[in-house]
Amino acid sequence: MRRAGLVLAVALLASAARGEDLRQKLRDAAGRGDLAGAETIAEAMVARDPGDAMAAFDLARVRAARGRTADALGALQQAAERGFYYRATLARAAVLDPVRELAGFADVIARVEANAAEQLRRFEQGPARKARVVHHDAPSTATRPLPLIVGLHPSGGSAAQFAPLLRSLARERGAQLVLPQGLTPLGAGWDWGVAEHAFHLIERAIAQARERAPIDPAQIVVVGYSGGGNAGFDLALNRPDLFAGVVLIAGSYEERTAPVPRAAPKLPRFALLIGDRDERFASNRAAEAALRAAGGAVELRVYPGLGHGLPPGVDRELRGALDFVAPAR
Repeated sequence: MRRAGLVLAVALLASAARGEDLRQKLRDAAGRGDLAGAETIAEAMVARDPGDAMAAFDLARVRAARGRTADALGALQQAAERGFYYRATLARAAVLDPVRELAGFADVIARVEANAAEQLRRFEQGPARKARVVHHDAPSTATRPLPLIVGLHPSGGSAAQFAPLLRSLARERGAQLVLPQGLTPLGAGWDWGVAEHAFHLIERAIAQARERAPIDPAQIVVVGYSGGGNAGFDLALNRPDLFAGVVLIAGSYEERTAPVPRAAPKLPRFALLIGDRDERFASNRAAEAALRAAGGAVELRVYPGLGHGLPPGVDRELRGALDFVAPAR
């Protein structure tokens, strides 16, 4: 059996040289429940490219699924040594939960954290400096610090495309409007990429808005849609001090990557807008329950028959959501 596995590995390495996709072969094997075959493919991927950190991570997941926790830890260590830095990907991998109990796992976490910090430093000093930010200023007659609305576009969208949805609402509230833009190309637009990079882009945009006008920190609200809703969930729960209110349309809550903090002095107010046919509906229900359990103020607006998209009467719905998360002062 082992000899057959070695023969297969050699064949896969040869096929990789012809440009065939080993990762697709891995997905196909795992989808068939052929974990032994998937492990052989993952081992071939690791051998093919000594710099492929994700291949080593895939090998760790396959080995963990086969109950080989010590070997899975070894593959995770290899992934970290190769530069693996996707903290959220590691956190959401439930198959690795038995591996987390092993003594060496803390060292893996430390290495991944160091890798993530280095990647963020490179991002801040390189691509992030050229990131696009769209600003719409409030009327200049204001005599006190202004509210700020931070708009987060959906994955595959752009700041300019998302701005019209929020421009009139910001004007009604006398608020500054700022819309950062992701930097990971996706379709005709942009994705937010790694969470820490998205956080930096959002916080950078807020800092720029503060340079343009005095901003009231108690009136900063984020409005995110779809992928922008995911980023809004993550940032608001990792930095609950940053926003007074959070409006998320068709966003996804992931407890494993951004749990509701129980020890936060104060959570922002949340308005969650979701269709009952959206595959993210259950996660929004879970977010509502977790926020209420933590003593947070949350309003869940459910739209019958709606899949993944903007709710009907979106201007009206957003106006009501903004009134909930940031009541007039």
